Amino acid sequence: MRSILKGFVRLIALMILIASISIPSTVSAALIQKAAPAGAKWGKSDGGGPFTKTCPAGYVATGVAVANAESFGYTTGFAFTCTQILEDGTLGTAATTITQVTNSPSNSPSVCASGYALVGVRVLLRVDPNNAAVYYVNDLGANCAKFTDRSVAQNMTMARNVKLGANNEYQDRDSSCSSGFVTGFDGRSGAGLDYAGVMCSTFTDENEGKPSPSYLIAKELPKISQNTTSFVCTGGEFVFMRYGAFEEKAAITERVFQLMRDGVSVGSVTVVGKTEGSFPKSAISGTYYCWEQARQENSLAISESNSRIEKIKEITRFYKQELRKASETRVRSDEAARQAYLGARAAAARKADEARDVIVTAADDFYAILRGIGLAYSNDLADSRSKYLADKAKNEDLLNAAREQALVNYYKALETAGISILVTKS
Repeated sequence: MRSILKGFVRLIALMILIASISIPSTVSAALIQKAAPAGAKWGKSDGGGPFTKTCPAGYVATGVAVANAESFGYTTGFAFTCTQILEDGTLGTAATTITQVTNSPSNSPSVCASGYALVGVRVLLRVDPNNAAVYYVNDLGANCAKFTDRSVAQNMTMARNVKLGANNEYQDRDSSCSSGFVTGFDGRSGAGLDYAGVMCSTFTDENEGKPSPSYLIAKELPKISQNTTSFVCTGGEFVFMRYGAFEEKAAITERVFQLMRDGVSVGSVTVVGKTEGSFPKSAISGTYYCWEQARQENSLAISESNSRIEKIKEITRFYKQELRKASETRVRSDEAARQAYLGARAAAARKADEARDVIVTAADDFYAILRGIGLAYSNDLADSRSKYLADKAKNEDLLNAAREQALVNYYKALETAGISILVTKS
């Protein structure tokens, strides 16, 4: 594999696709307010004059407050609270109070819990002590439901919850919305509240009943290849999600390919009814890959490189770390071999010196012994050098093997990350 590491030119072509699906951004709940049937009006008096009071647009009634002239038994103070509806379809904290009857400052409240709104009111009527044919509104109580789920009900106590006379002087009634929530009151008032009923509205999501948007999902990477004259981008495989729910085989009508080199577009081509786009081959070395945008109906799936490029950088950093570790190991091994070589040379020199020290000068074979010592010393030096060179060659082989394995690991890591690669060399 060492030959793979050597060549004149390396061209790494990376085919990258990040399935960046162009699904329309989720719109905050845009609620449409529509008038709904009003509740019944209760009371029996022709005093004062008619009134209609409603919450501001985008608000819903969340409570009532009343005061009572005890000597007469009719409501002399009446107001209701409206709370803002937030863009996400829940109730906020902003509120406003709308007052209709103000002859008594000490109103008692009957208010829904947080997140609940009025769906009606309980109405307590009392007979006029001076005219049995006349009924006044004596007290009100909030009937509530969760604004995000009308089926969750909650009925509060009456605002004053006080009866001054016998039970037969009072009549319990109910004014409720058959659908929606209370957004106002309609009635008649003067010095007191003669009669009243709730006004109602429904709140529906403007997208309710509409199908979810369709969109494309990219399932397979585009591919890049080359021939003698061109780089070729081959489109990936897509799935079309009809109304965001039904999977269909994509019928791509248009593809836009861009040839990218080192993160910069160096060419663009649009194809209709085809799956490939060709670009003149460049002699400039670099990292090449294909960017693709596919269209079906009004949906797009776009291949983008930025996120995957970061992944490539991460894998490349690890690859370089492995190469650096291999080189550092080689340096340490070479140094160890050099030190062993120097030690062997020193040992050979000591051995020769010790042999010379015991030679008897007058010996007949003195020179022959001396030559033998020199020859042994030379052989020891040659052996130590041979071992040193063998160790260095072994270290070179280990370094190349480590580099080759690091390269294999690099390619595997790219493929595991969903990045196909093509390496061409001359």
